[in-house]
Amino acid sequence: MKTAFLTGSAHLSRIAVGFLLVKVIAYYLGPEGMGGIGHFMSLATIVYMVAGGGITNAVIKYASEYNQQPRRLLRMVDVSASYSLVCCLIVGVVGIVFSGPVASLVFADSGKWWLVAMLALAQFFYAYVNLVVGVANGLLATHVYSRIQISGSLLAALLVAGLVSSQGFVGAALAVMAIYLAPACGAVYFHLRSSFRGRVRLVRPGRDEVLRLARFSGMMIVSAASFPVVEMIVRQLLIKEAGYEEAGLWQGLIKLSSAYLGFFTIFLSYYFMPLISRESSKVVIKRLTLKMLAAVVLLFLVGAGVLYAGRGFFITYLLSAEFGRAADYLSYQLVGDGFRVAAYVIGFVAIAKASVRLYVAAEILQNGMFLLLAHLFSLSASGALPVVQAYAVTYLIYFIVALVCFAVYVGRRSRKGEVDAVSR
Repeated sequence: MKTAFLTGSAHLSRIAVGFLLVKVIAYYLGPEGMGGIGHFMSLATIVYMVAGGGITNAVIKYASEYNQQPRRLLRMVDVSASYSLVCCLIVGVVGIVFSGPVASLVFADSGKWWLVAMLALAQFFYAYVNLVVGVANGLLATHVYSRIQISGSLLAALLVAGLVSSQGFVGAALAVMAIYLAPACGAVYFHLRSSFRGRVRLVRPGRDEVLRLARFSGMMIVSAASFPVVEMIVRQLLIKEAGYEEAGLWQGLIKLSSAYLGFFTIFLSYYFMPLISRESSKVVIKRLTLKMLAAVVLLFLVGAGVLYAGRGFFITYLLSAEFGRAADYLSYQLVGDGFRVAAYVIGFVAIAKASVRLYVAAEILQNGMFLLLAHLFSLSASGALPVVQAYAVTYLIYFIVALVCFAVYVGRRSRKGEVDAVSR
């Protein structure tokens, strides 16, 4: 209960600053501005997820497993830090060299190349925060993550309000980076107070160590390059067929959705995954997964019910009156989100067990299906409505597939799991 409260409080602060960003952008720039900044928001999300090689889940998993083995734990942190630095250098160089073409793609203005270059430099700090938080959560020190996130959110709130109100569109782009950058201050503070201070060294990882981390990099890169990229493609489709305003309405819904879905992602990543990582018995994994699935679905239904009942108020308050028509699309968005968060629970079992092929196949399936259905549904109608309808259908099908795959996974190994559990 304490873990859930700490994690919930931390992500609540993250949700709040995310809503503040959306609200301030909506107020000062309107739906068209929201549609225009949407591509950069997606790019920033991708960069944040893959910063340092995207090995946060690997750090959580192995810190949890090596909790009682100090030497192996320190070696894992050394290797992870070295691996992350190399990945950051590669992304940083590529980001700066190709900042002009990327700016043309996300802003339709190559003159804003310096914003892309700043993002390429900021990802060094993103990777550092992810490493500190990953170790802390793997060791079940959830208070560290909570304090880093809460202090970072408070700082980010001040930056968001000041940047967007004073600098307009450019300020909005800087604010997007600031949300991910602000927790670095807290990460430095807790790192210097930890037992790892002065002990982490840059080392040359062994081949097996690199391959082990690369599996998680592969999963995260696929995840980062799937939905955000598909989101950019669909947004461009909306811009082309219905204009920036309609794209902005959908972007507003996506931002509302990502805020509360992020709560479940963080909780499952920092609480559920360490539990599953330590288990080898399929009987126990099945019990923990079904228990978590029931709790997550119940919590989502309560929250979604409140949001839908007060949709007019929440959309106007969290965005602006100009986004009022988004309320007409919310029901489909919530249906899709419900099935999506339920599938998350099963998906984290694959991550905990480093099942790369299964994870990659799942990402390709869900995002490919959404892109296909969005195009098909848009043939008979225009605007955001067919897109949210495609989203709902996609995740209904995806959840069913995930549930069937989990049943097969547990069923095939249940007898072996029972023997393992008894032998221990």
